[in-house]
Amino acid sequence: TTQPTTSEPTLSHADVADPDHSWDFRTCDSSSTTLTDTYGGLTATLMNGAQCTTNGIVFDGSDDYVDLEDWEWGGTVSFEFYVKWDSLQYHSRLID
Repeated sequence: TTQPTTSEPTLSHADVADPDHSWDFRTCDSSSTTLTDTYGGLTATLMNGAQCTTNGIVFDGSDDYVDLEDWEWGGTVSFEFYVKWDSLQYHSRLID
């Protein structure tokens, strides 16, 4: 008896598009409140006391946020975050 063969789809790096925008907040200068993305040149501005550290952005849990410069949306969009919560509040969120 012959076994049916199945073809599994494979994904290579050539199939994944480079991002249009990317910010690595672990590399920003602690004395600056802005960081420019590595692909498209858009600016991210730290607001209300958010601080840059070698671990990323630190928020006080009250009113800090990062303001991203406006850009035109279109097509497929994805966001990726690495987050370490010290504690969760009722309105804790990543995108607002």
